[in-house]
Amino acid sequence: MNRQSRAARWLRVLETAEAFTESVLQSLAAFRQHGASIPPDGRALLVQHGSDSITLAAEADPPIVGTPLAAQLDKVINCAQRLNPEEGFESSVESLLVAIKEALPALRVTAVDDVESAEDIVTELERSFMVSLTLSMTAHTTTLAWVSEWEAEHQKFLQGKRPDIGHYRTMRATNIDPNNPYGWPPQRPHFWSAEPGSGRIHVQHLIAAISSGTNMTIAGAPMRSLDHYPEVQTIQYGQWFAYMHSVWDEQFRERLAEFWSRGLPEGEPGFKKNDIVSDFFGDIRLIRNDFVHNKGEVDESAKLKTLGWEPKAGEPITIQVEHMIELMDRFPREELLVPPPRSRSTETGKKQQRQNMPGSGKTELVEQFLEIVSCRQLNRGRAIDEMLQAWIDKHQPSPDAPSREAPSSTS
Repeated sequence: MNRQSRAARWLRVLETAEAFTESVLQSLAAFRQHGASIPPDGRALLVQHGSDSITLAAEADPPIVGTPLAAQLDKVINCAQRLNPEEGFESSVESLLVAIKEALPALRVTAVDDVESAEDIVTELERSFMVSLTLSMTAHTTTLAWVSEWEAEHQKFLQGKRPDIGHYRTMRATNIDPNNPYGWPPQRPHFWSAEPGSGRIHVQHLIAAISSGTNMTIAGAPMRSLDHYPEVQTIQYGQWFAYMHSVWDEQFRERLAEFWSRGLPEGEPGFKKNDIVSDFFGDIRLIRNDFVHNKGEVDESAKLKTLGWEPKAGEPITIQVEHMIELMDRFPREELLVPPPRSRSTETGKKQQRQNMPGSGKTELVEQFLEIVSCRQLNRGRAIDEMLQAWIDKHQPSPDAPSREAPSSTS
């Protein structure tokens, strides 16, 4: 999981811009050695390329006013905007390079941006949410392209127009010598093999993973429709719920707690991570738990609060594309911009806080525990509390137990 930070994204942009501007200046020097100069059209093109990525970054991740990096990034942005393909071209490129080099050291040591408002944190969270969800919903397109490529060639074989294409997809081209990858004449890489082997997967497994059913029509027979829930959706969506829960729980809850603690009266205890709660992200946690701990079958996710879905206990989780699109519309921006009530920290008797267990257990013991909980329809949280309490009771020394401190020596 990447640390979510606009500073990290700016770092990548400026490292690339640094290399580009240095190359432009080297090109100018090379032209000058031959008594020439970069043509006007070439300078205009270099200006466009030199400023475009910085302009886009400034639009997507504008510097946060009042933070240490803001002044340096503003200088970079201004220099990029002042790049001039006409008179002063070289000096404008040099100014941009100097500004970039001044900003890079601070960017390299900035793990999390200093923020001025809760909106900055929530915007960063929403950005991570939207990017990861979009990528999850489109990650299967490469597999679809592979299957389409194979089916087109295999269909020609069925029509008697060519030999059959190999049935195994490989990650390395089968028609290119790895010891001479740039041999002549160049060949179009071919990634299908007729033989199984390490690193190869049968095309039927790819077909099965993306299959969502079929409509079947044969002359003289009625049309038949078969629906399947694609395995690829279980893989992609299961990974997304686990990833998004980690981003929320391990990065943004603590950042929001630290931010809201800044406005508390002096001497009053600050908010803790567990004081930052959201029913929306709580639902994501429940679905994640079933994907990770219950073999993708509905258990905890039968208790969703905000999503409006109605999964049935014991059935496989079958999240549709429409459900994932709904998540984008339901992102709780306004809710997260409201400071948490102090009751979550001071009135602990109303509702006990809970957290995930540290460490791990033997697989066979965890499976036995989950099987008993499922068969007896027990509350998993209460069962875990019972285990913890039994262990504490067994190992916690009683008040009357003799001290284990070594006796002091007497002279």
